[in-house]
Amino acid sequence: MTDSPPQATFGYDRTVLAVARTVTAAARLLEVLPLIEQNRRVQAHYTIVPGSDFADGVEDLLRQAKAKVVPWRRAVKTAYSLAVSASANGPLHRLRAPLLLIPHGAGHNKVLASGALSGLAREQLLHNGKVTPSAIALTHEDQLETLARTCPEALERAVVVGDPCHDRMRENAWARWRYRESLGAADRRIVLISSTWGEKSLLRTRPELLDRLNRELPVDDYLVITALHPNGWDHHGARQLGHWTPTAMLLPPHETWQAAVIAADAVIGDHGSLGLYATAMGVPVLLGAFADDEIAAGTPMAELGALAPRLDDRPLRAQLDDLVAWEGIAWRTFDQSGAAASRLRDLMCRLMGLEPVGPAELPTLSLPVVDAPRPSSYFVASRCLDDNTVELQRFLADPVSEQPQRHIAVTPEAKPRLLQAAGVLLLPDGADAERWLAGLPVCQTVGVITDPRSCVVWLRDGRRLRLAASGGPIELVPSAVHAWLANGRVAEELKRGLVVRTGNAEIAVEPW
Repeated sequence: MTDSPPQATFGYDRTVLAVARTVTAAARLLEVLPLIEQNRRVQAHYTIVPGSDFADGVEDLLRQAKAKVVPWRRAVKTAYSLAVSASANGPLHRLRAPLLLIPHGAGHNKVLASGALSGLAREQLLHNGKVTPSAIALTHEDQLETLARTCPEALERAVVVGDPCHDRMRENAWARWRYRESLGAADRRIVLISSTWGEKSLLRTRPELLDRLNRELPVDDYLVITALHPNGWDHHGARQLGHWTPTAMLLPPHETWQAAVIAADAVIGDHGSLGLYATAMGVPVLLGAFADDEIAAGTPMAELGALAPRLDDRPLRAQLDDLVAWEGIAWRTFDQSGAAASRLRDLMCRLMGLEPVGPAELPTLSLPVVDAPRPSSYFVASRCLDDNTVELQRFLADPVSEQPQRHIAVTPEAKPRLLQAAGVLLLPDGADAERWLAGLPVCQTVGVITDPRSCVVWLRDGRRLRLAASGGPIELVPSAVHAWLANGRVAEELKRGLVVRTGNAEIAVEPW
């Protein structure tokens, strides 16, 4: 028991130290520490363990979370009621507190360079022959057998609590429609790209994948979102990632990936934990990479690697259509379903000699957001049918499509080479279409968007068409007119109206 210092505004008699070594570990601590931070008798401090290659962003994350951060050199000199770490690495033996180890991913699946199971290895759990942690939280009872083999001295300190991250996702699954709405999915299928870090990660082994997605998946049918492992953000930096993935819709590197998994219709991933969480939530997974030699045999992750289909050279749409959801691995990965929060909270309280108070509740998942500018250019494939119908497909890169016609549609923010090659230019209300046409000799059609349901289409020969649309994005109408005229049709035919089909939308266009 600890008495509050004289300078404290609120009284407390327990202190907890959250020990963060990497951004991933810090994010997991911030997720579960509210279970005891809500207790008025507990004061929480956070500290950063030195020695990781992926520690650059830890302090920023903790500061952003408004956590009370103390330097490591001070933390190891201070007695705490409890220390909690989401990593078994680092000089944890120096802490002056009972230590609780929790996983920072979906259980324990990866092997160390020594061949031992990460998180349950002797070299991580022992110091000078003595067990360092006072308690080891496990996500499934099967891990007890593993621990008995890898470090039998620590077995008596293991407690199966389940996985609070998985439980939190299950509790918030009802809000799938909110998460899809926040991402702007509408009727589109969400494809979530998940890449862990390292030389065998998805985007390290398939650097062309994001470009391939842009070429093969129409943006009006699919919404592609990318979740990079926090270590990737930490190593490269947001600015560099922005230059390397200019059209990618990147999720922030922390909590919002969970809501994105709930919203997703499919995941293309690798041996990172997100694939296991997705499978447990009933989201089908297609593996674009998998480091079999880094995954321990017999683990749920190894089972995922054996059962999930592998990405190949066939068209992506066909491979995504073939995916089937299956949840069997969840029961081998996450035990005590629905009870992880209370079991983990009670364990932390027991280690502090504190009686649990009230329900054990984790925060509601934040709405997912993506850091991506609105596209400034589309590659449009089109087909004009015998009636007054135009089929359009928009892509973010030169497409692989069966549609016979092609043109580029841009906004003024597009790169200069695309502006000069564009057949269609989209302008806001009030813009001078004639001046833009004069400066862009290749452009044949300018659409001035006057409001969400109407536009004025300027043609190079000086004619103007005032058109209204219902049932889909007005930005598609200038491309439909351009395709219509490029196919040898005449503008006068548009007086009887036009039907534009794209994705799940059928847009009725009428003159006004």
